[in-house]
Amino acid sequence: MINELYQDTELDIDNVDDVFAYVLSQTDDTLTIYPSEGYYYFNFYHQGNLIKGNMLVGHKLRQQGSLSFIYFYDIAGKERGEFKTHHKLYKSSDIFSLKEHQPNLYQLTFKNIKKNLEINQIEPDADFVKTLESQGFEVNLPMMDDSGVTLYLAFHPTTNNFYYINPLSRDDESYYPFSEVLKVGARTQFVYLPMEKFAILVALMPIMFIKITITMALLISSLTRH
Repeated sequence: MINELYQDTELDIDNVDDVFAYVLSQTDDTLTIYPSEGYYYFNFYHQGNLIKGNMLVGHKLRQQGSLSFIYFYDIAGKERGEFKTHHKLYKSSDIFSLKEHQPNLYQLTFKNIKKNLEINQIEPDADFVKTLESQGFEVNLPMMDDSGVTLYLAFHPTTNNFYYINPLSRDDESYYPFSEVLKVGARTQFVYLPMEKFAILVALMPIMFIKITITMALLISSLTRH
């Protein structure tokens, strides 16, 4: 890591095509895309700067054969306190193509580089869906992002809001208390409101969460009446 920190990648960091090609060259042949977000995240060091970015291949972009590529200098890099962002929307051209090879599997071609993009799929748990419906939720399909946590997106009419709900059945994470009613995942730092048979995601990290909102309070009141 120390050697890598100041390693010169011989990369023109301001040339988006060059950076895109470099990122693709460093990945596996098959990249997993999580449909809850549609992002593939990456980071690497360039002359002491930590470069972070993502490729966005959401549903609409995939239908158009397009991909959004963005990266920026991290604040912890050599240019402390300064973010510099580069972005490009790739569309079908002589050097780029994104085509569906089979259901949930796309072939990405950029110049002479070929990669497979696999859209991650999760089968819903019928019993858990019934549990949520019994609590007044209208349930969409389950999803998973690169944290590896399975979440169900569900709507609750009482609060007129959507919520991400952790079924806990596939949960291998340990937790610590954040307040009298909240808990935090030790690995992900996700903040949850624990219920009897599931947990509701309320923030992605403790610093983002100051207090339970009015809608969350309404939801708690509604669930306790079921």
